[in-house]
Amino acid sequence: MATLILGMRGHTGKTTLAEALIGTNDAFDVPTAAITVDNQERLTKLLGDRVNLTLRLSADISAIVDNAKLALRHYNPILNYMIEGDVVGDFGAQSAPHIFAWFREMDIVEELLDARTFVQVVTCTDCDAQSIEGALQVLATAKKVFAALDAEGLVSYTLVTSGHNGNFDGAEAGNADLKTLRSLPWVRIIDVPVNRSEFWIKNRGAQQDRTVGDIVASISELQSAKAECQRLGMDIADCRRERRIFMEWAQSMQGAILPLLRPSVQAMVRAEAGAAGPQAA
Repeated sequence: MATLILGMRGHTGKTTLAEALIGTNDAFDVPTAAITVDNQERLTKLLGDRVNLTLRLSADISAIVDNAKLALRHYNPILNYMIEGDVVGDFGAQSAPHIFAWFREMDIVEELLDARTFVQVVTCTDCDAQSIEGALQVLATAKKVFAALDAEGLVSYTLVTSGHNGNFDGAEAGNADLKTLRSLPWVRIIDVPVNRSEFWIKNRGAQQDRTVGDIVASISELQSAKAECQRLGMDIADCRRERRIFMEWAQSMQGAILPLLRPSVQAMVRAEAGAAGPQAA
């Protein structure tokens, strides 16, 4: 199964979603390749050597001018990962046109059909109008590019919404693109929770870029969470509340992304959650 997280704008949650999917599969020992196509290489900065393949958006500019197909072949290593096993791909802002051109011009869909590879096309948006417009563009284009896979039931389309930049209620009332997205019967919509914890904000801001797993480990015990508060310059009096906010977000996030995991992994996540029961903060 190949999960392609595409978007036309940055800071909509693509990398966090990729990290959550990869982390959940890793936790249950499900072999999963991680790839990223992003000039900022954000997923690679977060996960380091855990990322199997890191590509920038295109080949050398002179090669593009001389031979457009050479530039498209730049992306060909992605295909092997898509065919050989599960893969999660984090594709940076503005990368979707490059990737869709690669699928079209290099006959990648035919290769995926031959391998019977199931593809999940996922795009993320916040309530910003430009972000919503980009999400609609990605899904509409994907529907055309993957028509042959669609005919065989080998593709799904998902919109992931996050309210980290504001509430969607007002956006939906006045945004025709969002209304269209919500009306498309072939688009699955997943709303992911917003992490308001200071542990998250300070660890994923300009100063640091730690993984979700790193943050969870650093605050898993109350004493270590207090030490983390001190390190981050947070008020110790806020420690219990901020820790609870973060842990509740992590649990809610895992529940939200369940539809994007293999059914066998979904079952394992549910079984573990049921065995653990409610957790005290």
